[in-house]
Amino acid sequence: MQDINKQEDTLLIAKIQDKIKFCATKNNIENTDFLNMHEKEVARKVLEENSINNYFFFGGYDESEREMLFLYPEKLDETIVKNAIEKYITVIRITLPKIENYSHREYLGGIMKLGVDRKKVGDIIVTEKRCRYNYFYRYYKISRN
Repeated sequence: MQDINKQEDTLLIAKIQDKIKFCATKNNIENTDFLNMHEKEVARKVLEENSINNYFFFGGYDESEREMLFLYPEKLDETIVKNAIEKYITVIRITLPKIENYSHREYLGGIMKLGVDRKKVGDIIVTEKRCRYNYFYRYYKISRN
């Protein structure tokens, strides 16, 4: 299990380093997929080691668990980037027939059966017997196999 984490961490570190490079050379906002808590810690370490200060994590709301990393060029202010966040994250509401109470697991399973990668899905908030909010990486296209 630890080897798997090391291998996954190595890939994540390489992706973040690429994002840092693209942000600096292309002068564009760069972002990752949604990251879990462990991945966010790995990302923070990479950013710290590279002395990067122009970044923030955001997942759709203030206390989100799964968040995307946003890197932005020095010429931009964090407030400007946060105001443009709807380009990157969208919220959907799922309402199913009220035959039974659906759990977070069932909503996630249904989404994944559509072919959506888990990394493209943020927090799923289930309230009042429906999936009230589901945060998605906006440019992800759902395809049927």
